Amino acid sequence: RVAQTTKFNTIADGNVPLASGILEENENFVSIAFSEKNALLHQALLSKYYGKVHTFMAHLGNGIGFSMDANAISGKDVDLSATLQIVEQFAEGFDSFKMNTQQKTVLNGEIGIHVNVGVQYAGLQAYLFQKNITTGLYELKNTMPVNAIGNVAVMTNTVADMYILIAK
Repeated sequence: RVAQTTKFNTIADGNVPLASGILEENENFVSIAFSEKNALLHQALLSKYYGKVHTFMAHLGNGIGFSMDANAISGKDVDLSATLQIVEQFAEGFDSFKMNTQQKTVLNGEIGIHVNVGVQYAGLQAYLFQKNITTGLYELKNTMPVNAIGNVAVMTNTVADMYILIAK
């Protein structure tokens, strides 16, 4: 049940440097920093790693990150731009967050979406709902405890808006 007084508060940019480009690269992974409003992952970059064992980790600097296999995401540029908001009085008994994506798209491979909700929630149960871009309805995608560093995650083939509810 959604409260009538639901209010969205955008979480301020994190203090992660917003360098666009590769931060670190080795035989196992490539780490890239983006800004929350300019996170276009180009196919030209991904294609350099096809056939190799590389996991891409994209960090937006605002508590949202993505992980993907360079071999699984192909065929088009992917816009990972997203913002994170606290949603006050959304559901009784829960603290709630909303991740808003700039582009909604279905991918031909899975992508990991990682959200840092804060260490104060470590050990509490989180429910991750993602918007189905065909029906417009939110579907439960994962249930998990918030880990020790405050992160929750889901594996999906869709880049779309999400709600994260954490049981108090």
